[in-house]
Amino acid sequence: MSVESLPDLDMLWMGLCSTIRHGATAARLGAYTPGVVDALEPGVTPWAARMLAAEDLIRNAAAGLDSPQDRAVRLLLGLSPGTAGLRVSTRRARAADALRIAPASLRGDREHALMWDLAVQVCKLLLQR
Repeated sequence: MSVESLPDLDMLWMGLCSTIRHGATAARLGAYTPGVVDALEPGVTPWAARMLAAEDLIRNAAAGLDSPQDRAVRLLLGLSPGTAGLRVSTRRARAADALRIAPASLRGDREHALMWDLAVQVCKLLLQR
């Protein structure tokens, strides 16, 4: 992908922040944050394929983060095994535990910083396509 066709980083970051509430599995992305799917996987391919590809891209970007941020992002976004159906407060508590901080300390600036790092990593992976 060329630099010109990358999604706007600020818009991507805001979209990823919005995935925190419901999670970033393909089904949740398609149902609650379709704009994130459109930003990550534009095109005319079938919607289900685009949702699955967007989830894979987010998973791969999370895996590219340093530890323990990688684990915290996967927990927060419901991408770790057994976390997709959990309430956001439970996922937030588990993510905070991975970072060894209180859940109240994660919410807000810390979460936004994690999502910024994830957005940058997503762009890095898109450039490698």
